Amino acid sequence: MDVNGIWTLSGAEKYLNSSSSEENVIDRIKEIIYSWTYKSEYDLQAIRDDLTEIAETAKLEYFTKQTDTEVDRSIGCIVYSELYENLVPLIRGKFSKEDLYLYEKCTYLCKNNVSPGHLGSSVYNSLPFIAAKKECEIPVINNDEVIPILMLVVIKSKLLYLWSNLFYIKFFGEQLFEGNDHVRSILEAYETVVQKILTINESSLKLNCDKATTDLDMSETMAILSSTEELETKTPLTIKDEGKKRLISLIISSTAERNFIPVDVAKIFS
Repeated sequence: MDVNGIWTLSGAEKYLNSSSSEENVIDRIKEIIYSWTYKSEYDLQAIRDDLTEIAETAKLEYFTKQTDTEVDRSIGCIVYSELYENLVPLIRGKFSKEDLYLYEKCTYLCKNNVSPGHLGSSVYNSLPFIAAKKECEIPVINNDEVIPILMLVVIKSKLLYLWSNLFYIKFFGEQLFEGNDHVRSILEAYETVVQKILTINESSLKLNCDKATTDLDMSETMAILSSTEELETKTPLTIKDEGKKRLISLIISSTAERNFIPVDVAKIFS
């Protein structure tokens, strides 16, 4: 079976049914869930411990011959799916202030037509660097350049339970990230986006409100590169400063990687 299907509830059920000799094994797992004596109905740490024990009990009872991690993940999928409606109100109640704050902030930013440029993106403004434009109109993009774009996606979504959702994934989903660096990197990017939205203030946005230049001549490029040392020692950095640092990195990458200037020369500005 394709293990990618386990990431869905139906896929997990199919995998468990095919991995156990017990007839109606899904129903047997649910019986364990609902007959369990829980340590607490409100303590999230205690609830997580109980759910871990439930999954281990189900595995020992019906999957003694199975040692693969897919069985663990599939059982976890069944357990959390059954109790999701009970867990969510607890989490949302705990983080109602954070959820409301983020929702109101996203709504405010949407009403004021925030753009990736306001959030520090230099790629959004399509700066065709002198060297890069000779071969390709699209500059080299690193992962940091994606964050402002993802921020805008989340802001425009205006999620009602943004912080609660993040907490649920991090607190109860650790098993999903074991041995899966790709999924973990997605979570880390999502968390970075939420944290940056949380700390946005109007003054930091105003610092970067002017529309960025759509082209740079040699003197402008050198002027930006000359500010590298200042940015390395400056703390804290504003959104505008972070955008300038990414812009410097893009200029160096787009020139050095295409060999328009020697790498050693490019390093002078890094």
